[in-house]
Amino acid sequence: HLPGASSASDQKGRGGHMMWKGFVKLILTIFVALFGLTLFILPLAWIFIAAFQVKPGMGLGLEPLTLSNFYSILAERVDIPMSLINSLIIAGISTILTTVVGSLAAYGFSRSKFPHADALLFPILLFSTLPLAIIIVPIYSESLLFNIQDTMLAVILFMAALSTPFTIILLKGFVDEIPTDYEDAAMVDGASQVKAFFAIDLPLMKNGIFVVSLLSFAGAWGNFFLPLILIMSEEKLPAACKLFTLYSQYGGVDLGQVAAFAIIYAMPLLVIYFFLGKYLGTTVASGIKG
Repeated sequence: HLPGASSASDQKGRGGHMMWKGFVKLILTIFVALFGLTLFILPLAWIFIAAFQVKPGMGLGLEPLTLSNFYSILAERVDIPMSLINSLIIAGISTILTTVVGSLAAYGFSRSKFPHADALLFPILLFSTLPLAIIIVPIYSESLLFNIQDTMLAVILFMAALSTPFTIILLKGFVDEIPTDYEDAAMVDGASQVKAFFAIDLPLMKNGIFVVSLLSFAGAWGNFFLPLILIMSEEKLPAACKLFTLYSQYGGVDLGQVAAFAIIYAMPLLVIYFFLGKYLGTTVASGIKG
């Protein structure tokens, strides 16, 4: 028995094992890619193509392209552009309220000196995880109590209230990572704690604020259930509640108009993400230096 022959046999066995492992990895990669193509890319491609076709089918057919679907949505249906404006008002104001209140509360919880402050975060986190169907009755009762039912104000306030707990939890993690030495140095120089927060902590929280703002805006923009319950007037409904008007009472639907509406409905989120991301990329570094 030669030692060299045993070593060569072992190397050959390891080589075969590595080849088999690489083959399995390649198969899994192809499977995941095909699964992602089927589940995500093909539906998005169908929406984009169907929006520019007169009578699209369920397949990716090649028909003459047209803008008639967008014209029907934006020009012939006056209520749909108004619903988009309503969505911008509701999502924008509720996002501002959520971000302002959540930032201040997260800073308070992070820098608080009283004991068991972290224990208070548990009921806040529990409230943020409750399904909307469970608390919709108290929400509607409160809107009646304060006489704000059938108003966008009610939707704005309750959407901000529902988004704030998660915002506090998320932003507190960002504040915890900021050393208190910066604030102590600023207060030694005569700055108040409020001024130190706006001058030091807030610029360093910009990444977190961007994340919670985008999540809050996306949640308010796509919320269907809450405005449907609180708003009765059709002219006050947001765009999320207008999609069902594209369906007839017998279940018929114009697929081209639905696809065009979907593209228009997604554009604000894409635009906000692009411009805020570009803005933060140029200002976060300067905020840290300041």
